[in-house]
Order: sequence, then structure tokens, then C-alpha cells
Amino acid sequence: MQTRNSVLHLSGCSACGQVSQGMSEADRHLQEYHPYRKLVHCLVCSANLSSNKSLYRHTQMLHGNGRYDCPICGISFKAKYGLTQHSLRVHCERTFPCSEDGCRKVFKTKQTRDKHVLTHMRPIYKRLKSRSENRLTSDV
Repeated sequence: MQTRNSVLHLSGCSACGQVSQGMSEADRHLQEYHPYRKLVHCLVCSANLSSNKSLYRHTQMLHGNGRYDCPICGISFKAKYGLTQHSLRVHCERTFPCSEDGCRKVFKTKQTRDKHVLTHMRPIYKRLKSRSENRLTSDV
């Protein structure tokens, strides 16, 4: 039975996609239904993994050298991608100013700037919509 603080780990079979609860159940599935597939074993914790790529990722994430520390604030990440995203969101010095005349807003990401630019287009859309509705009612 799952407790409130426990985490349910689901893993998918690399051969058929069967979803299993936990690695031991996934290992049993592989041995029973796909005995021809060789498992790769972690030398540190004896975990059974389905491929060398999985073993590499497992080793990087769980057993050491996969720690990526932010040089600015010291926060540690298990994956390089996490550090990259953190740096872009928190410490990014690049800015993306709004392209509309008279608007002085500046954004950290291009996506948020582009979303903001759409707010400038709403009044134009509303005016065009009301004009077309007025034409439809005057033609009747």
C-alpha cells in the first residue's frame, strides 16, 4: 500500500512498452517476456537496466559525477539540462524588449515577450471584429 509520502515509480519496457510499478517488476517482466534481451547491470548498486544508454543516465543521475553546480548561486542539479534551464530563468542577462512602439517592457525569455506582444493585438482584433459585425447588421 502506498503511503502519503512514498513515490510511485513507473517504468516502461524498452521492448514492448509495458508499464511496470518499480524497477524490480520491470526486471521480472523483461526476464519473463523478453528473455532474449540482455540486461546491463550497474556496478555500484546492481540495478538491472535495459541498455547502455539507460546505464549511463542512471550512473550520471544517481552515482556521483552527474552533479552540476551553478557557478553563481551554488544550487546543484542532477542533470546538465536542469542547470541550463536554471541559468536561463534565474541568471539570464539577455533581455527581450517588446517590439511595439511606446511599450518599454522587457522580458527574460523570447516566449514570454511573444506572449506579451499578443496583448497589443487584442484591441486591434476587437476593433476589426466590431467593424465586421456592424457591416453585417447594416446589410440586413
